[in-house]
Amino acid sequence: MDSKLENIRAWLQLRRRELQRDVQSSMEDLKVEGHHLADLEELASDVNADGVIFEQFRTSSESIEQIERALERVESGGYFECEDCEQPIGGERLEAIPFTTRCIGCQRTTETDGPMN
Repeated sequence: MDSKLENIRAWLQLRRRELQRDVQSSMEDLKVEGHHLADLEELASDVNADGVIFEQFRTSSESIEQIERALERVESGGYFECEDCEQPIGGERLEAIPFTTRCIGCQRTTETDGPMN
């Protein structure tokens, strides 16, 4: 594996570990604590905070999945190709989003119409 791909793999692995720590922290933050019925304002505030934490958890989990797919593609030699159309993803896009698996055209199609797979 060339040094560029090795650096990409190392960055992806580091980012995955960071996100896994975030997910673990979010799970700990979502643990339900006892509340008194008289304290509805605090309960409402906690529910809102839990919604934010859950959204962070969901986003981090999705990013971990994308990173794992990108790592698989590094190992298989397909990292630079779009998983949908098999055309080159493009260096600028990979620099901006190293865990992307689609070219910009296929990503736009996916966001508009849903996944091609």
